[in-house]
Amino acid sequence: REYHEQTWDVSIESVAWDGETLKLSGKFEPKDESGSFLMIARPPDSLVALSPQANECVGRWNPVIDQNKQTWTLAIESTSQSPWLAAGTTFQAVRDTRETVEKYTPISTVRYCDVNASAQSTSRLAAPPEMQAAKGLTCITSRFSVDQLRHLGLRHASVNILLSGLVSATKRDNWPTIRRNGRTWWVNEPRLRALDRNVHAINHAGAVTAGILLIRTRPDGQKGADGQKVSGGLPHPESSSAGTYAMPNLTTAASVERYATTLEVLAKRYSGRSNNDRIDHWIVHNEVDYGWQWTNMGLQPMELFMDHYVRSMRLVDSAVRSQNPFARVFISLTHRWNTKDNLHWKTYAPKAMLNWLIRDCQLHGDFPWGVAYHPYPQSLWQAATWNDTKVADHFDTELITVKNLQVLDRFMKLDSSRTQRGRVRPVICSEQGFHAVEDDPDQLRIQAAALLYTWEKLRQCSSILAFDYHRPSDHPREGGLRLGLRGQPSKQHPLGRKKPAWDVFMAIGTSDEAEIRNQYRDVWETESMEPNE
Repeated sequence: REYHEQTWDVSIESVAWDGETLKLSGKFEPKDESGSFLMIARPPDSLVALSPQANECVGRWNPVIDQNKQTWTLAIESTSQSPWLAAGTTFQAVRDTRETVEKYTPISTVRYCDVNASAQSTSRLAAPPEMQAAKGLTCITSRFSVDQLRHLGLRHASVNILLSGLVSATKRDNWPTIRRNGRTWWVNEPRLRALDRNVHAINHAGAVTAGILLIRTRPDGQKGADGQKVSGGLPHPESSSAGTYAMPNLTTAASVERYATTLEVLAKRYSGRSNNDRIDHWIVHNEVDYGWQWTNMGLQPMELFMDHYVRSMRLVDSAVRSQNPFARVFISLTHRWNTKDNLHWKTYAPKAMLNWLIRDCQLHGDFPWGVAYHPYPQSLWQAATWNDTKVADHFDTELITVKNLQVLDRFMKLDSSRTQRGRVRPVICSEQGFHAVEDDPDQLRIQAAALLYTWEKLRQCSSILAFDYHRPSDHPREGGLRLGLRGQPSKQHPLGRKKPAWDVFMAIGTSDEAEIRNQYRDVWETESMEPNE
């Protein structure tokens, strides 16, 4: 926190690589007559708020200072294999000290290198279609035919991508190999082919794909399949089996290399360069404000959790945008916008996390992230979100659900929330659904009405690209929730029996929507007048 809040003697304004030369520039206020300082490169596994160890640096240079000692520049001839251009590496100004000193004294924040502009300019990829309030679904699999997805009018969809086990440092029979930074890795081609089918179905249906990056937690103390301890594997070494998924391990060079290699495999495979299958939206982990359950890193203060998480976001951003200039990363958050009853060092308020991320971009260099929000109803068991009571039309509201979704839209349009170039960052409502059991006519009617109510709200929020409804069919392992547009799959009904919500979802955005809305409008207009229990 102190690192985020303090003032610095030197600023690093730009770090850019043109394919041949790394160019840095900035300003400073010298505290001594010489004004000299060193520029160092720090590896991606270093905790930037700590003073850098002299022996950890992967590069060290003397900048050129102008005669007035107000600005400085630095040009370094660099190939793509230069160690200081590795993904996640940062640059920092430090006091020029003797070689024997163990730690440098930082006089600037760190700064990330911009993603290679020359690689982006040579891309022949077409931009993804422009969207606003587009219909989307989660959990799409190849069980749904392309014709079914097209008939639904689907324009966006997400797939889960389990990163655990996608690459191996030891030989695996029938797995192809790749070379990265002088090391051989074996790639889990069988599992990737299964993912290919799902991504292909979405792309072929004409929809934009989002990939949700997940890391499986291991039982406490368990070693990986290749005999590695948890500290050297993909899950964070302090992650607990209390969580469903884990934060990646960015504490050692070996673990960062494993993570970055996994990301590079996915980024290249789904860039759209070699085939038509591409992922443009990359959702980094799941519901990080409820990290103890969905992105476990053990017991952590928010500041340390977010330092690790933002480094993960930046590694994903570096991997995917180097292959696809239109790719974007998204932070995943629940509806618990400004909650005060957080579990100590286990859960955090999304608003505070977003403010931390915004500040991080101001300090360390901007990158084009967006928000993957989950505006479930106040109670996941009550689909009548218009009756939510813990919502308000201001930034200090406890929850943001569909009922007050305009608050998030306004927040994203604040000057402080925009990109460095003043653009509004995109929002995807990437997971939310409305509970309704198949044999309850009242619940089924409210669920169908909630969809229509939702799209009335979405169309008022121009920052929201898409709404991915969760899920197409009920699932037996969601704690009893029945969120699907269809019932549970069975032999007789492989996709589950249609609920009324399925036909309503299909009608949204078509000429049939107005007539169907008239059939359901009285549900939320009547229900919203009744007191919430």
